[in-house]
Amino acid sequence: MFKVFTGGGSVSGSVYTAPSAIGSAVVTVSDTAGTSQASLITIVSNANCPANFIPVPFNNAVGTTANFCVSKYEMKCNGTCSGAPISAAAGLPWVSITQTDAKTACATMGGQYHLITNAEWMTIARSIEATATNWSTGTVNSGAINRGHTDGTPGATLAASSDDDACNGTGQSCTVFNDQRRTHVLANGQTIWDFSGNAKEFIDWQLTSDRAGSGAGGYVELNTQTVTTSMPANTFKSNTTALNSANGIGLYWPATDGSNGYAARGGHYSNNAQAGIYHLDFGQNASYTSAQFGFRCVYQ
Repeated sequence: MFKVFTGGGSVSGSVYTAPSAIGSAVVTVSDTAGTSQASLITIVSNANCPANFIPVPFNNAVGTTANFCVSKYEMKCNGTCSGAPISAAAGLPWVSITQTDAKTACATMGGQYHLITNAEWMTIARSIEATATNWSTGTVNSGAINRGHTDGTPGATLAASSDDDACNGTGQSCTVFNDQRRTHVLANGQTIWDFSGNAKEFIDWQLTSDRAGSGAGGYVELNTQTVTTSMPANTFKSNTTALNSANGIGLYWPATDGSNGYAARGGHYSNNAQAGIYHLDFGQNASYTSAQFGFRCVYQ
């Protein structure tokens, strides 16, 4: 016998029907002898997300405790590059904005919106890493994950396109795996654009001191860095620590404690092998803007 123990939804026979809200439920099954087992079900659906946002299941291992919706595309200007941004395939990313102003822009969309956090970024990156479609060999941890628009050709950000046109604007062909493919697939089958490459993205994380690898003086491999109290492994390293930038995960710029520390991730259109889904850059200060830096919002 099946029944809903906690959370919403309903059971008919052995078929569970989820409710419309993002969340979780526990369904139990028991036999005539009274033996029972329980299963935790994560509930995510496009129907629960705003237009051009995609559902992402939480991942306790990297610090998310509730499901959320992330913008499918890098945020775009609403026509004036002021007020609320939009998530849309058309148009160029909203760039030349400080991290603080990016936080404000996301909040302007409504009370349930915010600039993507580092834990949310890591949740998406871990999901991409664990999905075979994103790997050059079609096998997880074998070959490389595509970096997106990162080779400087063209030397500017690009608009997005339909999911079947994933190399749009790069001059490359995505009929087979290509490093410049601009989309990644999450473990739940959702497609996200430009998570690596195109525009480097500010996230809601600012760390003044106790940064791993502080003072390294340039880009370093992120998986080889000694963790700190403020930067445990689950805040910046990939799930498989044997991976490096040759596997497409990206490099890390720690800068020096006491300066800068406004985090951006993913890499931009000319970061080349420095870019990747785990790319992390602490080299910016509160007033920094660049035509290479944009942002992405989350709805929760």
